[in-house]
Amino acid sequence: MIKDKFLTNSKKKVKDTKNESNYSILEDEGSLSLIFDSSPYPIFLLDRQGIIEDINSAAIKLLKFDRNKIKGKSFTELLESDSKKLFNDEFHILSKKRKAKRKLNLIFKDKKDININCSALIVSGKNKRNGKSVLFAQDMTELEKTQKAFHFKNELLNSLLDNIPDLIYFKDKKSRFVELSKSKAKQVGLSKEKVIGKTDFDYFTKEHAEQAYRDEQEIIKTGKEIKSKVEKETHPDGRITWVSTTKIPRYDEKGKVIGSLGISRDVTDQVVAEKGLEESANKLKTIVNAVSEGLAIVDEKHVILEANEFLSKLFALKREDIIGKKCNLIFGPWEETCENCPLEKLFKNREDFPVVEKTRVSKNGTIRYFNIQCYPISNKASENPKSVISIRDITERKNMEKKNIQNYKRKMKNLSHKLTLAEEHERKRIATTLHAEVGQTLAFLTLKMSELKGKEYPKNIKEELEEVYDLAQKAMTSTRLLMRQLSPAILYELGFVPAVDWIAEHLLRESNIRYTFKDDGEEKPLTDDLSILLFQAVREILVNVIKHSRAKNVNISVKRCDNNIQIEIIDDGIGFDTSTLDSYVEKDIGFGLLNIRSRIDVVGGHFEIESNKNKGTTVKLEAPLEK
Repeated sequence: MIKDKFLTNSKKKVKDTKNESNYSILEDEGSLSLIFDSSPYPIFLLDRQGIIEDINSAAIKLLKFDRNKIKGKSFTELLESDSKKLFNDEFHILSKKRKAKRKLNLIFKDKKDININCSALIVSGKNKRNGKSVLFAQDMTELEKTQKAFHFKNELLNSLLDNIPDLIYFKDKKSRFVELSKSKAKQVGLSKEKVIGKTDFDYFTKEHAEQAYRDEQEIIKTGKEIKSKVEKETHPDGRITWVSTTKIPRYDEKGKVIGSLGISRDVTDQVVAEKGLEESANKLKTIVNAVSEGLAIVDEKHVILEANEFLSKLFALKREDIIGKKCNLIFGPWEETCENCPLEKLFKNREDFPVVEKTRVSKNGTIRYFNIQCYPISNKASENPKSVISIRDITERKNMEKKNIQNYKRKMKNLSHKLTLAEEHERKRIATTLHAEVGQTLAFLTLKMSELKGKEYPKNIKEELEEVYDLAQKAMTSTRLLMRQLSPAILYELGFVPAVDWIAEHLLRESNIRYTFKDDGEEKPLTDDLSILLFQAVREILVNVIKHSRAKNVNISVKRCDNNIQIEIIDDGIGFDTSTLDSYVEKDIGFGLLNIRSRIDVVGGHFEIESNKNKGTTVKLEAPLEK
């Protein structure tokens, strides 16, 4: 632009001058000096032989020359060899012409990083020999850099569009393709050239094309971008694909929206996998929520991260009251809070699948029983171990077990009671048989032997008769003793109270133990079975006193309390620790007392023992009287 102005101004000067029409503008020193010094372009002023007469400030700034040192030198001294030859050839052509212009691409010495494009102008006056050469230099370095950068970016863009697997496309304001990647062209099954100028309506279903068009028009209208939108693409052949799309507006150099740029990535496999994963997760969730046991996922700090619906129902809590809380706050309060915690075993001791049983007391006092089991969640990628807690309400089962045990105990007690009574009846039957048959026979034999003794026999026969008589007497005495031991007749003949007094005298006095017996004199009607049961219990207690107590005195009392009979036996023996009564089951004392207690329980009675070491023992029996 400066050069043209220079030429225009120069022509004006020539036209306005009254001298010869071919008067040189170089002879106008004022105009030359003004343009020469103010031009932003580097200018060299040469004579007809190419000697430098002057350079302007722009040339000094660009090429770092010293004006005084460069004046008078040949211009070719500043150039590289190739540029020197080019300048000589072109300058020779210019020198033959009165007025001419040439463009030269010259390279200066030691200035290879600066690319100079020179325009040479020969201006002559009326004397050819006085002509001058004006050399305009333009720095093309930045321009070439810009052009190279443009070409690089253009090649990079083309390479990107040709090789990137993502779908890239440029559209104008009417959503027509103006440029696209090969992958996008491949998606629609055509070449890039055949896609350019078309729209989505030419390649996709109306539903998909309309949605894409609405999105792009909204971008053009508002300038707002769309990021990572997952879109369903339905192709004319029925094939369905999924892409994650980002669309942004395109602007011109004035900042006006001229279209849109879209980048889509095929995520069909990912979407299918996610849908499959979601479906599996929903199935798993359905299964987990359908399980009739509470399930919870907890971390190493025992904080609940997730829980199923059954767990909420199990403890009558809302889900938000469970998530984020420590498990002992939700599952408790236990009778022994967190003692023997299965999670501790799992996380710290690395024990596999520990199972514990816990009880929980509700506000109304109801006791519930739970089975708790922990399973580790295997995840090598995670540094935070987790566990699944399985909680089963076993209250019904435990109650049923207790009920069954109680029924079993009751049946066993009833059986024991029946066996005891059966045993006593059998004892009575045997005693009766001994009395009726053996006893009577022995009595008759004794009587006969007594008659025979009164007659006269030889001495040796008389001695034998005496001996047989003594044997018969001893047999009868033993039989009577055996009958009393099997079944004391006094119990059936005189009743329970006299029988107790009799058995006490029979057992204790033979053991040199003093005793007292008291009866309140009240009527105490008892069934035969209960009389047998209580009599055997008293006899068993007295036998224990004789065997184990080392007592010297025993006090026995029988009285009526309302509709119950109460028997109390007190000794001054060494006593024992009643808290360890169950541990005596291998000993006579423990087994006998426990047997008595079970038999008394069967008939609805009560059995109580109070004893301390070296302080004697008190045993109380209580049973209902016959109505």
